[in-house]
Amino acid sequence: MSHVERSIILVSQMLVQGAQMISFARLLLVLSIAVAPPAMAVDQASPDLRFFSIGTGEVTGNYYAAAKAICGAVNRHSDGKVRCSAEATQGTIYNLAALKSGDLDFAIVQSDWLRYAYQGAGLFEAQGPMTELRTVMDLYPETLTLLVARDRGIDSLLDLRGHRIDIGAPASGRHATALSILDAVGLSSNDFPMIVELPIASAYEELCAGRIDASLFVMGHPNAGLASAISRCNLEIIGFAASTRESILSRHPDFRAISIAASDYGLTADVESLAVTATVITSAAQPDDLVKTLVEQTRAALPALRIETPVFGAVEESRMGEGAEVAPLHPGAAAAYKALSP
Repeated sequence: MSHVERSIILVSQMLVQGAQMISFARLLLVLSIAVAPPAMAVDQASPDLRFFSIGTGEVTGNYYAAAKAICGAVNRHSDGKVRCSAEATQGTIYNLAALKSGDLDFAIVQSDWLRYAYQGAGLFEAQGPMTELRTVMDLYPETLTLLVARDRGIDSLLDLRGHRIDIGAPASGRHATALSILDAVGLSSNDFPMIVELPIASAYEELCAGRIDASLFVMGHPNAGLASAISRCNLEIIGFAASTRESILSRHPDFRAISIAASDYGLTADVESLAVTATVITSAAQPDDLVKTLVEQTRAALPALRIETPVFGAVEESRMGEGAEVAPLHPGAAAAYKALSP
């Protein structure tokens, strides 16, 4: 059985576990409102009060932080008629399946895997196109970030051969993307003495402890966890050579050239890499007015969100509706962008 096949089986197993996580998160949201102050109780009694969830990723990751900030903005300005919940999940691949099954209302996913799901390609070929998916808004670039232990002779992606690597937890977009990127440059599981599949926080600790040599992330920058790991341990970010970027782009056109700013991590120079986009999505069945509210409140809160959650600093207002190139824009989102345009 190949590494990819094992990964797909693990994804299926984790979908079952994830459904339990979501149910528990919904219960916590209901309980939080039940014990809220009297003013909230009045809102709860309103027949117009609506709950919705945004599926994210690991609690320590950018998806969760971003969705929590967005939900905070929506909940503060909804006049008690809408309650938004950021829900931790296993990540992009799980989120796409959970949207299809109706276990999530909205989700943040990588744009590359959104395209595969919408078209029914790659991991989603067996189940066919998920044409019910709709784009709500593009957020920030998610950059391929190769973090390695110094003095291991790793100066490029191809230098990973013969080293112990981490590719991310199954059901995460990071895991799926890492496999496809390694394949794009001609590397397979046979090239590594050890491949581990770790959550982000665990990957940092294993690198710091010297038990693995490298980890491939797909993340927005700046990232506080990454900055901490670099400052605490003998680690460095390795860039992607032009020839490597060309090989990846020829097979994965959803990526675009980008640089990790030296100022984000106290580096001596910017690091050349590639990025996809963190994208908020939903299903075609989601009510237009709810989607419109989510977009409007997020756009209105962007100045505060950039202070509260630094990764929002990379969100470009003018490009938030461009994800329609991957999956169609939800009508509610389209109405919001039209109303917000100058």
